[in-house]
Amino acid sequence: MEDRQQPGTVCDVLLTLESHQQHGYTFLDHDGQEIRHSFSEIVAEAKATAAALRTQGLERGDRLALIVPSAHDFVVGFFGALLAGVVPVPLYPPFALGRLEFYLESTATLLRDAGARMVVTPRRIRRILWPVTETAKRLERILAAETVIGARGEPFVPSPVAPEDIAFIQFTSGATQVSRGVAVTHGNLVANCRCIIKEGLVVDPEKDKGLTWLPLYHDMGLIGFVIAPLFAPASIVIMPPTMFLRRPLQWLDMIHRHRATVTFAPNFAYALVTNRATIAHVERWDLSCLRVAGCGAEPISAQTLEAFEQRFAPAGLRKDALLPSYGMAEATLSISFKPLATRWRKDVVDGPIFREEGRAVPAPACAEDTIEFVSCGRWFRHHDVRILDEAGAPLPDRNVGEIAFSGPSVTPGYQGSRSGGSDTYRGGWLHTGDLGYVAGGELFVSGRKKDLIVINGRNYLPEAIEWAVGDIPGVRRGNVVAFSRPGNRGTEELVLACEVRSSDHEALAKSIAARVTETFGLPVADVVLLAPRTLPKTTSGKMQRRKARELYIEGGLAETGPRRGGHDVALSRLVALRMRAMVSRVRHTTRRVLRSDELYRDRNGNDSR
Repeated sequence: MEDRQQPGTVCDVLLTLESHQQHGYTFLDHDGQEIRHSFSEIVAEAKATAAALRTQGLERGDRLALIVPSAHDFVVGFFGALLAGVVPVPLYPPFALGRLEFYLESTATLLRDAGARMVVTPRRIRRILWPVTETAKRLERILAAETVIGARGEPFVPSPVAPEDIAFIQFTSGATQVSRGVAVTHGNLVANCRCIIKEGLVVDPEKDKGLTWLPLYHDMGLIGFVIAPLFAPASIVIMPPTMFLRRPLQWLDMIHRHRATVTFAPNFAYALVTNRATIAHVERWDLSCLRVAGCGAEPISAQTLEAFEQRFAPAGLRKDALLPSYGMAEATLSISFKPLATRWRKDVVDGPIFREEGRAVPAPACAEDTIEFVSCGRWFRHHDVRILDEAGAPLPDRNVGEIAFSGPSVTPGYQGSRSGGSDTYRGGWLHTGDLGYVAGGELFVSGRKKDLIVINGRNYLPEAIEWAVGDIPGVRRGNVVAFSRPGNRGTEELVLACEVRSSDHEALAKSIAARVTETFGLPVADVVLLAPRTLPKTTSGKMQRRKARELYIEGGLAETGPRRGGHDVALSRLVALRMRAMVSRVRHTTRRVLRSDELYRDRNGNDSR
């Protein structure tokens, strides 16, 4: 009975908050300025935006790309599109001048795959974005965000939206394959958000406040901290992602200042702040307010969680605060959470049995060759998880296989020319491509099927090798990639690519190879030492192992880092790009005029104008 009384779409939830003043979003900027908007104010701006989008010619079901760095404008634009019945497509904004050509190429591909009819972006980005129209042929207009977001004008008329309608298109991170657009329905969002708020986090609107620095164009930031809070409703503090990247400790400082109770981040973020925090920082902060410190989006290291707990226990961090989780865009967002009010737990398994037999058998206390896995908790009610063998048959507990997921949070599929998906969605089950096992009713994720390193018939997890190497002085922890290459005798050989700060490369390479051989009994065929910020990553900061392997085999791995040609070079590139954009805009306008003329003649016969 409870489910029947719940709103069926995100639009329904938004409209119930039209008069809600108590909770809302607080937006932070790099200067430390804070601006709070109640949900009532956000809904009013979103309704005005919906009306403005309609006046621009957008119709129900049209795809609208959002390339909007401002968190406030993004939230209003996203909700405005939903209320207009338009399907928003969040895309990441450009970050650096040296990568603009690559950015335009990849953005054009995403626009083409999504079938975007229009784009909303600030004028400063609009000026350089026009080249995407050369290949994204369905794109009609690039709208200035300043003219449509929160615009005042036409009255708002609600668009009929059903639970089965597509709410938005979420592109996957591209960590293990090309980025693909996941079609997320309103029903998916309602189901997953309710599970997160009511079951996973048990949010109390009177006591809880969320804080995030996660990018809003990715699912954890968008769904976890923009959409899901509407279902409580609960207040959220939103930091710019670049604030964290420039000064990671600002994250914990803002938790302390705002008395935030819920936050989430990938594993690398917890490792980063643990390494950066000094005794003075820890003494200054009071983190006892933090009820949930969620960890997900990438493999979770028990060592990272233990170090974080130990480092910040003097600041009042609760022993049960860390909350490992598991999810993916194809499942809307979340699949499983660690149970609240319990400390996270790890499973120490026998290494040889795991590698040779694919079974996670608890290791004896005296065992030397062991592997640690962190529990990602239990899956939500009305959903199910199975572990499947290569033939698709369910496996018993502690047997490693592919994780499959079913339930109302499973999205209907992919959009666009790169959709594929036949191996992902089968028989009502989402085949995640992740490996794992179930023990004691909890899910343990052991790695990606496509990333698994197989040498001499034994399976090795790249994460375990990377974490072992990351502890070596001189290596940038969290910036190590392990993969295999074809050997001369038809076997696979291990390669390690590491970002380093040490100048003694020969000695460091020997230390890295020795650590891997001592820990795993594996010979290392090659160690590639790279400058910081050289390894390929996704826009959300995940390492791209397959991309790194491809670049290595092609001989271009060392050339993937940012180019530092100085201010003059960057300025000349920007000038050239703006000239190109001006030409593209003229061409695009000309094509639109010609198409308009052709349409007029088709409808009216001879042109009598």
